[in-house]
Amino acid sequence: MSNMLCPKCGKFQEKADICDSCGIAVAKFNLKSTEQPIRVHKAAKQNNGVNMLQVFFGIAFIIGVIIYFPEILSGGSPGVAYKDLPTLEKTRKGKGVKEYEFMPLFDANKPFSSLAKENYYTVVEGYTNTCSICKRMEARFPAFLKARKDVLIRRVHFPEGGMKFSFNGGSRAEVEKQAEELNQRIKSYDFCGTPHIQIYDANKQLIVSDTCRKRAGTDFLRKWMSAEA
Repeated sequence: MSNMLCPKCGKFQEKADICDSCGIAVAKFNLKSTEQPIRVHKAAKQNNGVNMLQVFFGIAFIIGVIIYFPEILSGGSPGVAYKDLPTLEKTRKGKGVKEYEFMPLFDANKPFSSLAKENYYTVVEGYTNTCSICKRMEARFPAFLKARKDVLIRRVHFPEGGMKFSFNGGSRAEVEKQAEELNQRIKSYDFCGTPHIQIYDANKQLIVSDTCRKRAGTDFLRKWMSAEA
């Protein structure tokens, strides 16, 4: 059975067009924030008399805390500005853009930093097809890449309908262990919306990154692209 978190009131419930708690039409609800949170859907099977509904509520609460109330992180090296990034000697061949799907990276437990390449500046952009901010930024990529031959862009497509997971039976202890492992992996990516921008230097070290509390990576990239226009 597919479930969802209501984007307005946050109630975890069976997937439906209308929230049975606050009554909003889920598909038409417009978020007030400019961010587009990734909603996590769960699917599971009842087995061995385990009260899966109780487990689901626990998982939804934990993931909600991780996504919407993470610890405030530095988001990269403080005080670094786009004007502090000198042109590198290494120049790329080709357009410099490569596409990835998020779920294969997640399943392989590969962090965004695994996409960075030595001797180049690497911009990692997490996006969805419905993200209007992403589209406006992406329209500026060709001119930016033409001006900066030392930059690579790695576009990571997040699931359009949210992340889906299954817990196929097992004891309650086994399900809770799987949920804890899942929570830790989600937390390691430290994202909660699109666009999600991270920028790495020539040594594959993080320069700046978006977090759930601060859009430092997006702001940095916008100013950098404007300076190169």
